Amino acid sequence: MPEVTPETILRLCGEVAPKPWFPSVYAKAAGLDRDALDDPLALLRLGGLVRIADWEAGSGQGYTLTDTGRVVLENPRALARLRFPDLSAEPDDRDRSSIHGTTWERGETVRDALLVRSPGPVTKALMAAQIAVFAYGLYVAQRQNVPISQYLMTGTDQRGQMALLSWAVWAPPLAHGEWWRLITHCFVHLGAVHLVLNLVGNQIFGTIAERMYGHWRYLVVWVLSGIGGGAAAALFHPDTAAGGSSGALCGLVGAVISGVFLNRVHFDARFMAAVTQYLLKVVVVTVLISLIPGVSWAGHLGGGLVGLVAGALCHFQRYGVTWQRVAALLGLVAIPVLCVSTLHTYGRPQQDEKDFIRRVVPVVNQAAELTETMRKNLLPLVEAPPGKRDGPSLEEAFRNITGLRPELETAKRLIESAGPYASPRVEDARQTGEKYVTVQLQSADQIDRCLRNPDKDVAERHALELINTEYRNARRQWQALFK
Repeated sequence: MPEVTPETILRLCGEVAPKPWFPSVYAKAAGLDRDALDDPLALLRLGGLVRIADWEAGSGQGYTLTDTGRVVLENPRALARLRFPDLSAEPDDRDRSSIHGTTWERGETVRDALLVRSPGPVTKALMAAQIAVFAYGLYVAQRQNVPISQYLMTGTDQRGQMALLSWAVWAPPLAHGEWWRLITHCFVHLGAVHLVLNLVGNQIFGTIAERMYGHWRYLVVWVLSGIGGGAAAALFHPDTAAGGSSGALCGLVGAVISGVFLNRVHFDARFMAAVTQYLLKVVVVTVLISLIPGVSWAGHLGGGLVGLVAGALCHFQRYGVTWQRVAALLGLVAIPVLCVSTLHTYGRPQQDEKDFIRRVVPVVNQAAELTETMRKNLLPLVEAPPGKRDGPSLEEAFRNITGLRPELETAKRLIESAGPYASPRVEDARQTGEKYVTVQLQSADQIDRCLRNPDKDVAERHALELINTEYRNARRQWQALFK
């Protein structure tokens, strides 16, 4: 029994056009099983190449060519592809991002993306990179004597922080200009379960998106979605370090939704309904996961919205006319700029951090430098017995203290006027600086009392030792802010 392919049926419909072609009549004349024609007919209908015509008594259901079907009949390359009707088969190795031919080719590309389950090279590379970074984190944790079980469960080091905290995204380092974290955080995961779940999602939706948009456009969507997720996480959770590719993954879901919606004319009603129902379930599950404590709902939302927009732009960049392709490319370039500018404009923690660095840090450091110089010069005099403190040295010490005190009081007022900050972390840092300068004032005053009250030398020096302890603690706390 000869095999009937979609190409065969399309040619038969073309031979009798514009009249309808009747599969029952053809099957009877050719000695074929009528049911053998259903699959190739379904593929042609799904591709929008034929449509159902009127039913006729004695002939059965008829089919006629669509405008797209006539175009395909005149295109040898498109017609040749009908000889391979199995949509689940592996496509060829060429980059389908170069396809700008018939609407059938475009529709087939999108349908293949939804039906083929073999990951593309970019998807595999991104997954491999995430695994490699997780393995590197394990190496870092091992060097810190962190148990393997702890790292595999939580991805944290011996202090309970991310083992690769320097790769994570949060407001303070972004305020210092470390914008690369908006991308590197996508490769940092909090435990093996977190990694595996994201890898599974990346494989499913990365496979679809890569085939739907082509290799480099898919990579652009993934990176931009990761940036959008990281920016949103830093904006809404500024004091919490975030990591993981879930923002990029939500962006892939958004991009697939855009692709399906913009190519819906290439699906029949039943196929479109099934795809819509599947995507709706994915969105609902993603929302429920985002509500779990400890999960960055902002990162998911930011990544999803950016992916939705980036997917639409990539669609027009691939299939649009010249001006649409140029405009879409400019839109893709604008997305990361918009994310960064939004953090600058609306990210109060980032503004607080920059204001703290500009106004408070120099004042505290200058006061500390003056105080350290004073202490280095005067503490030996304080430690000397009162009888050995000569008059000229005492007069010089009093002049130093008198000159230092207004400097420290001015510094304290400037630090007080800078606050309070909206960001709890920055406000804590400001208060640490204020405490440090206050203790510096107390130290200068107590040194002055030690030198002016030689008859109470023991008591005054004991009080100075207590203040010195507070001074050292305050100094360590201030310096710890910048480690």
